[in-house]
Amino acid sequence: MRLLCCVTVVLHTVQAFTIPDEDPFSAGPTEEEATNYLTWLDQAFCQAGNAEMSARWNYITDITEEHEEAMNEARLEFQKMKKEASANLTSFDWDSYTGQDLARQAKFYFSWGSNITDEMLMEMNHLLTVMESTYSTAKICPFTEQGDGCVPSWELEPDLVDIMAKSRDYEELKYVWNEWRKASGNKYRQQYLDFIGINQEAAQSLGFNNLQDQWLERYESEDFPGLIEQVWAGKFVVDGKERSLELFYKHLHAYVRGKLTDTYNHQGADIKENGFIPANVLGNMWAQSWGNIEELVKPFNDTTILDVTEEMVEQGYTVDQMYKLSEEFFRTLGFKPMTDTFWKLSMLTKPEDREVVCHASAEDFFIDEDFRIKMCTTITHADLVTVHHEMGHIVYFMQYNEQPFVYREASNPGFHEAIGDTMALAVNTPAHLQGLGLLPAKDKKETVKVFGKDVPKDDIGYLFHVALDKLAFLPFAYVMDSWRWKLFTGEIASENLNSEWWKLRESLQGVTSPVEISEDDFHPGSKYHIPANVPYIRYFVSFVVQFQFYEALCARSGQYVEGDP
Repeated sequence: MRLLCCVTVVLHTVQAFTIPDEDPFSAGPTEEEATNYLTWLDQAFCQAGNAEMSARWNYITDITEEHEEAMNEARLEFQKMKKEASANLTSFDWDSYTGQDLARQAKFYFSWGSNITDEMLMEMNHLLTVMESTYSTAKICPFTEQGDGCVPSWELEPDLVDIMAKSRDYEELKYVWNEWRKASGNKYRQQYLDFIGINQEAAQSLGFNNLQDQWLERYESEDFPGLIEQVWAGKFVVDGKERSLELFYKHLHAYVRGKLTDTYNHQGADIKENGFIPANVLGNMWAQSWGNIEELVKPFNDTTILDVTEEMVEQGYTVDQMYKLSEEFFRTLGFKPMTDTFWKLSMLTKPEDREVVCHASAEDFFIDEDFRIKMCTTITHADLVTVHHEMGHIVYFMQYNEQPFVYREASNPGFHEAIGDTMALAVNTPAHLQGLGLLPAKDKKETVKVFGKDVPKDDIGYLFHVALDKLAFLPFAYVMDSWRWKLFTGEIASENLNSEWWKLRESLQGVTSPVEISEDDFHPGSKYHIPANVPYIRYFVSFVVQFQFYEALCARSGQYVEGDP
């Protein structure tokens, strides 16, 4: 049954404004002057943020040198503004302010800037663009056409993503896995080091010890890495037994490893009984979620796999229909529909006439009601869920679009992802999909005993499906930023980037490279968020708190039974 929650919100259109020609900040930053200055910053940052986002949108939806140049110019202008704001705010004693919100805003504005030269900012922007462009335009030769004279034609989306999800040929999976890393991350290892070096200097110029401290500023925690470690490995007692997320994951890993041994060892995989799982056989280019191998590892052969792709195709679903369906879902929860600008300017399918950044994203343009999604949507179950996730971001944008610029984001980065994923949890249930006519309902449900209670086998199958998607993801998300934090703090040396990456992958996630590795490789860079410089621990946070959000919504709607497994 669909989860319903009505929310009443009054929204007003953001009025057009003009940025003052001169920075009104003057010497003698009293609390009143600080208030006036931050009011001016709000206007200035919204306008500059819109200019930067508009230029970036033109680039990510049409990768050309002209658009790249315009994007870097707009980004540089905004960075200069942030830099000037940080310089001004150094003389503000915000810790002494009686208004806590004013102090909090000042601290955030300060942390966004830098005290490095404009030339360093320009170089940093150039390196970022080179890496993101290389990633987004990378292609490899088809498996059956590899060799001299081959013309690379397989792109990450949809070609390589589809092969990693569907192929059960170990050699093909190893080839695609390895060639993607050669075509992407391996090409910008040095650029990444140079880029991080500039960012590190920028963070230290503001008084942060290192880039890790600046990245984690928004979480407002004295020891955020320690908190994440506690969430992952900390023990808690359920039904008299000591448990942890880490232990739960290890049980899932051991079960899946045993199943995959039957499929791949006779093909040369050599998966050991108590060893690591090769990263190329888990149904995903980065082994971050394992839902695509559910057919190989599900606990019961006669349970339904939660994938309605074939039914969507059979019913003639269109991309537009998927987004309209998502919009209607949010409207039933009491939210406003998507704006006219959204439907007019979003990029919802992959254009055939130009290169684009296909990685799905939702964007806030900071002025008026301009919110957009960029996604190379295909008619699949996975994309149906992703559409709801991305639109969840848009709904969140619309809810806080009257806040000052400094608050036009989630209360912490993990919350934004969690809002989208909470909605996706509600969508990706058998009951909801049955209500859409995409999944047939069963007249009779076969049960099994669980802790002495009869539980439908399909319910166990569904929970296993969720575990392959959500639980399997947690250590990957942990690795992504653990690796970067260690790099930022100097625990990882530049000559050991790849080996230290795989030490973390093996120790935290229990997966290993299917090929020999060297420091000529840069396997972390094969994941978009590394070259695009997007922090990743937000997804770890999301994948934990979204279940807390969902439980609260279920309780409010009368659909949660305390103690019912």
